[in-house]
Amino acid sequence: MKALRNGTTKPETIALEQKEFVAQIKFLNALIQAYAVDSKNRRMLKDFKRMQLIGDDTVIDMGFGDPSEDKILCPLRDMVISRADCLDWSGSHVNECTGCEHFNKSRRLLLGEKQG
Repeated sequence: MKALRNGTTKPETIALEQKEFVAQIKFLNALIQAYAVDSKNRRMLKDFKRMQLIGDDTVIDMGFGDPSEDKILCPLRDMVISRADCLDWSGSHVNECTGCEHFNKSRRLLLGEKQG
């Protein structure tokens, strides 16, 4: 850089400096893209957890089998359980489970109860 200021710079030196600068720009762009992907993935994972597609204990259930074996994430117990287990647990914990989205759905699917 001193040579550039003094006016004694060779074209080869300028070309080398330019290559270094281009390499740094490419690295920074790749780093920015990595952060952007990471940010999107975190939002996506949060949405997937909310939809119960994945979680700490991976859950992906398309619901094509026996409803009693459907896997759900119990918000009260913070663990993956079957609908049958949900029904059993909520039977003795009615007050805690009444507000849960799985409470009525498990009863409707397994017992045929109508939501009121």
